[in-house]
Amino acid sequence: FQLAHIAYAYREDGSGGGGADDSADRLVTLHELGHQELDRIVKEIEQLYVSSKADFLPVALLKRHLPLELGYEDIDELEDAVHGTVEDLICAMPNLELLQMAEDGKWMFRVKEPPAEVLRRGPTLLTFRVTSTKDLFRVCLKAPGATMYIQENEFHIGADSERSIDTLYQHLSRAAYNLGEYVKYAELSEEHKMRIMETVMELQAMLDVEEPFVIELRDESGLSMIEPADGVVEAPLTQAPAPA
Repeated sequence: FQLAHIAYAYREDGSGGGGADDSADRLVTLHELGHQELDRIVKEIEQLYVSSKADFLPVALLKRHLPLELGYEDIDELEDAVHGTVEDLICAMPNLELLQMAEDGKWMFRVKEPPAEVLRRGPTLLTFRVTSTKDLFRVCLKAPGATMYIQENEFHIGADSERSIDTLYQHLSRAAYNLGEYVKYAELSEEHKMRIMETVMELQAMLDVEEPFVIELRDESGLSMIEPADGVVEAPLTQAPAPA
């Protein structure tokens, strides 16, 4: 098969597109993908791809499969939920790739292996300074075992046993929600509960980016990514002490 690869590019104005075939304009604004279903949708895409044992699959197959497996009425309802097309979603994910058949123009996709430079880099510290709400809608692939740390309030998001892929916004929003739920049911002193709720309010305020703040992603495997990667500073993890 001959494929015309459509590369995803992020511009300062929040749009993207271009690549080998400029006539195929697959644009996506990342803030439209800040949705709680994102991780579940991407995992379903990966499972379908792996089970097929094919090099690439038609996007049309994916559009039939996802609503059935995820409980949506149809593909229109799913695309409404993520505020974009399935093609947009594929383009925005660092682990997925959208391709077009050169012969008939059909859209295909595949799951990408991590780039060679990512596989080689070892324990890594990724640092990103958030200055606007748009920055929070970058996609963060948080590898198993990776931790996230916010310098300004010394808040630490612990490691998960599974890879998590979502916007930075949703990573922080979920952390605030989980803390709030913990306070509801944990047997804690009122003073302890008050301190935790202060942290919850700090995290919620950060979602509005009233002041810039710095996110660190600490990963022994080196497989974590923040995309688009412009402005993300990469360093060996051994050069920076772990937060207390």
